[in-house]
Amino acid sequence: MQSKIIYILILLIIFPMPGITQQHYVITPPEFSMNFVVMGDPQPEEPPLEQTEVFLSIVKDLQSLQPDVVIIVGDLIRGFTENPEQINQMWNEYEKAVKPLHMPILVAAGNHDIWDETSKVEFIRRFGGFYSSTSFGNVHFIMLNSHIPGEENRIGPDQLRWLENDLQQHGNGKQIFIGVHAPLWAYGDHSNWMDDVHPILRQYNVRGVFGGHWHIYQRSDVIDGIKYYVTGGAGGLMGDHSIASGEFHHYMYVSVRDENINYSVIEPGSIYHESIVTKESSLMVHDIRDNVIGDPRLMLNNQGEHNGIIEVKVANPYESAISGSIEWNGSSPFYTILPVDHEYDLKAGEQKNIQFELMIADPNSIDDIFTQRPVISYNVSKLNADEIPLIQVKDDKKLITVRTVKADSFSGELTIDGILDDWDTHWPIELNHRSQVTLVPDRWQGIEEVSGRFAVKLSDTHLFFAGEVVDNYVMHSPRKNEPYQGDAVTLYLDLRGEDEFQKRMFMEHVYAVIFVPECISGDEPYIQTIYPFGTEVENIDFATKRTKNGYTIEVAIPIDQLIGFNPSSDMIGFDVCIDNLYPDGTRTRMMWNGPYTNYMYGNKYGRLILGLPL
Repeated sequence: MQSKIIYILILLIIFPMPGITQQHYVITPPEFSMNFVVMGDPQPEEPPLEQTEVFLSIVKDLQSLQPDVVIIVGDLIRGFTENPEQINQMWNEYEKAVKPLHMPILVAAGNHDIWDETSKVEFIRRFGGFYSSTSFGNVHFIMLNSHIPGEENRIGPDQLRWLENDLQQHGNGKQIFIGVHAPLWAYGDHSNWMDDVHPILRQYNVRGVFGGHWHIYQRSDVIDGIKYYVTGGAGGLMGDHSIASGEFHHYMYVSVRDENINYSVIEPGSIYHESIVTKESSLMVHDIRDNVIGDPRLMLNNQGEHNGIIEVKVANPYESAISGSIEWNGSSPFYTILPVDHEYDLKAGEQKNIQFELMIADPNSIDDIFTQRPVISYNVSKLNADEIPLIQVKDDKKLITVRTVKADSFSGELTIDGILDDWDTHWPIELNHRSQVTLVPDRWQGIEEVSGRFAVKLSDTHLFFAGEVVDNYVMHSPRKNEPYQGDAVTLYLDLRGEDEFQKRMFMEHVYAVIFVPECISGDEPYIQTIYPFGTEVENIDFATKRTKNGYTIEVAIPIDQLIGFNPSSDMIGFDVCIDNLYPDGTRTRMMWNGPYTNYMYGNKYGRLILGLPL
């Protein structure tokens, strides 16, 4: 019996049964192959100095993937300290984190890696120079430096000459990849990349350019056949997590098989195609975020009271109909929101205000709205004439609780001297609660440690701003052009129209001006305009005084310096931020209304009432 079975098996092998097809694959191995990983911005946002959990998890991934080369495009450490021992400890923590990796690691310097003379010397000591190149078989890697002191956001003449010489010597016949920290190709006239660097690169077989600095992923541009990427998601602080907008932790995996290049984007536990977010798709997402689905808003008056109505503005700016739905996620014992979901249809040009009722179990638990921030999930379908979806977008938005305050009309005179005796006010803008701490809330120990109260007055010619800050240790940032890394007060003004307030990104009419007090070491106070980018708000009258437990701020800003300011408007976007530096180099940050302190998030500012009270 056994011999009969063996005989049948032999016959089947020699003469397969009808219907069974034998497939023969001829696999031609590539003459050259390699895999490499690219990531950016793994830096811890704050001390302690250990690397982030995200970065450590990526290192574990790489132990499994075993790429041939790892590229990190800058901001490897926290930086921004004058203490050489801390600098050394930061780099030791980085080296400890990557010690399990036994493949070459190529590094491009970021602004968190080089910020002063001491950090510059340390970077050169550890990495051998400001920029570098190396070849592995048929692939040539070049690491450029966008943050050489005095040449920030540019590739200076010496580096340009080095780049051209390096490409002439090593670039011919090779596939070339470039790493640089800042995505300078997107900086327009504020960088020389497109005028001086790209023309050099397009003469050679440059396949990809990778930048970081922006904490997002984006396949940025394809110019003259060169793919440009932003990959800044290896651990640094991000805003709301959203794959659709590129705001998610990630790294890139690149495989080279002869002339064939494949790019993948990996989130811990997931692998995505390179075009999961393109410039075009992210622009569509932001367009829908800004112009179709407004932020869910709960308006609060000056006493923190609300009318129980959450409003979501939906609009259709397109020439065809749209439809979609909004749904509240999760539940809470502290509050109820009804209805839970809502479907809508909008004709071309139509808009609606959808209202939801907020019921709070305990009036004293209003702060839970600030800390938990309920979330809506929404979807938008853009329809054609036959009501067939052309584009579908799904995303989330968090509830924005909008504090409001009224500017006092003022017709008298104020002496801007930092002495606030002539301010007849009750200081209505208060930063005194943990829900207002946007950077490491658990570190804040209470109002005696850091807090503030402020007020605004408005005359025909000036906007006046003043207040008192409690802070027993007042120190400047080690970098003067980044004063928010030390003790300072930032005034945010959003002069866009009310329909624009839901937009996160903006190009004009939004101001962020930082006022830096005199510090305990005697360094002089100063002003820094953060936004509009590259523009100084001139003729500001500013004074500050040290107090027994902190400092005062007193400011007069000429209205004619605020382009777009209309005193007859009902309200403008408004916020106040206190940055606080501790003696050990750690920080906290408090913002009057915004859950995330960044001038790019104007949709989360509070409101300054210029006309009638709310």
